[in-house]
Amino acid sequence: MANTNTLVRRLAALAAAALATTAVAVGGASEASAAANPYNQIRFCAQGDYWAQAVIYKDTAGSNLWVRTPKIKPGTCWDTILNTQGVRVRFNVGGTATQTSTAGRYIGYGFWNSTVPIALGAEGTFTGTVRLVEYK
Repeated sequence: MANTNTLVRRLAALAAAALATTAVAVGGASEASAAANPYNQIRFCAQGDYWAQAVIYKDTAGSNLWVRTPKIKPGTCWDTILNTQGVRVRFNVGGTATQTSTAGRYIGYGFWNSTVPIALGAEGTFTGTVRLVEYK
């Protein structure tokens, strides 16, 4: 019986260690970083206290809508693969105080070509200073 109890304790300790490791990995996933992104992939993170959304256009003028991300919950990221086929495209980023709110704030814009991995972070506080950070 002592061997069974020892085995159960070891398995419980291993499970707890695995759970702790998983929690750290998931927690780190909410940060924007282009280092781990392959080409053609874009990562968009809501790093502020507000819901963030990006709109990506097929042109640099911002007139040909291509992709609209869902509203991204604060502290989380949205990843997708977009192949611009070497063409420079524009993205606009905005934010809202809640997921269902229609009144928003303009955060910023930028340009991207899928030959370079990119991650975007919408940072700051909704009622204060906000900024868009690009990681390439």
